[in-house]
Amino acid sequence: MKLELHPDLDSLWQVSCDANIKTPEDVGVFLESNKEIINDGVKKGMSFYFKGFPISNSWEYENAITKLNPNFLAYTGAKVRRESELSTVLYQPTSTPGFRKNFLHNEMAYQPEIPPIITVFCEQPGNGGETLLGDQRLVWNSIRADYREKLISKKLKFVRTLVCKSRLHDFMSKNFDFMATFPSWQNNFNTTDKEEVRNQLKSAGFEVSWTEKNDLVFSCVIDPFKAHPDTGEKMWVNNSHLFQLHPKVYGRFLYTMFKTYLSTSSRPMTTCLYGDGGKIEPEVISNILDATNKNEVSIPLRKGDFIYANNWTCGHGRKTFSGQRRLYFGLLTYR
Repeated sequence: MKLELHPDLDSLWQVSCDANIKTPEDVGVFLESNKEIINDGVKKGMSFYFKGFPISNSWEYENAITKLNPNFLAYTGAKVRRESELSTVLYQPTSTPGFRKNFLHNEMAYQPEIPPIITVFCEQPGNGGETLLGDQRLVWNSIRADYREKLISKKLKFVRTLVCKSRLHDFMSKNFDFMATFPSWQNNFNTTDKEEVRNQLKSAGFEVSWTEKNDLVFSCVIDPFKAHPDTGEKMWVNNSHLFQLHPKVYGRFLYTMFKTYLSTSSRPMTTCLYGDGGKIEPEVISNILDATNKNEVSIPLRKGDFIYANNWTCGHGRKTFSGQRRLYFGLLTYR
């Protein structure tokens, strides 16, 4: 296996398809024969970008990637409900509208236990929509020092409210794309059983309660960073900057729409506070967003390309796009 460091991201190895790899089965054999090198690299904080491999759909990719690592995790406690149309362990990314950028973040980094590995497969690239990757150690160091110290001392509290299903909510969900960010708890967890939802969230480390209107509220307090397992370097491993009603996140138009919509609710649908319940200042969020922008690298995934990454050291996102775009992702552990 020939490895080449990405010129703009020295924690990302590029792997180009060998001429002898001609079928999806060949990809599986290739990954299995190199699994120790790849998995050891990911454990040490590296990530891998595989280019030009002969894989056509998510089924073929699932069969191939399982040869590298069969230890897939379920997507539980999700911020946005994910759809898995063609595969049993792969999911489609959030339905955030294509005209909105998805900033660098770590998958499921709003709960106590964060999956250590993420894989992303491109079945159909869109017009634009390049995948964004970034070293979260660099992001952490790019945040203002006084803001970092405040985040460390106060910690972060993620709070999520999912409304109870209603005719009005169903109507808005069918007619407005931005409502993908505000699913009902019944749609988010694909069940009407409150006890099942409670048990699922409790097992993931969340505090759970229900409002008088039968809305679901769940929360947890976490540190704003994680330490690299080998070097001890601090990494920005959370999604607090995405859980904010901020014009840099949504743009002025959607920001105004969301602000109007949320004014009718007793709680915001999604928020991140300081651990003591205080609001994170807009200037802190703005600085964090600037830090992610500064350290992002564009990866133009083509059909058959895939990424196998450390979900702590490597943040991911995407640029805006138009047209059809179909990617799949999976979450994994080392054992």
